[in-house]
Amino acid sequence: MVAFVAAQPLDLMFVSAVTLAELRFGIELLTDANHRAELNEWLTHKVRPMFDQRILPVTEDIMFKWRLLIEDGRKSGYTFSQPDLIIAVTGLHHGLTVVTRDTGDYAKARVSLFNPWE
Repeated sequence: MVAFVAAQPLDLMFVSAVTLAELRFGIELLTDANHRAELNEWLTHKVRPMFDQRILPVTEDIMFKWRLLIEDGRKSGYTFSQPDLIIAVTGLHHGLTVVTRDTGDYAKARVSLFNPWE
């Protein structure tokens, strides 16, 4: 993933506010205080500045489409991961490609996908 990001023009890359929240949550769960502090520094001083002015918020329109897709999933017997679905809908809303290793929910949401690990 690092090589993929390094090879892209930064002005064409965006991150969802949900992704940042998920990163913060994962860091918070770490039991090693030093590692947690190191990753918080990385998030604060590397990741956030790298995406300055390109952090995509969750809007009412995004949440409306999210709710419609939850209902589509319910009707077909599928339960989406909620953070993944919000990220997928954010990508759909902005016409972007979601870059991820975990493609399952994203594919079901019919968002454009790229897995740099494949």
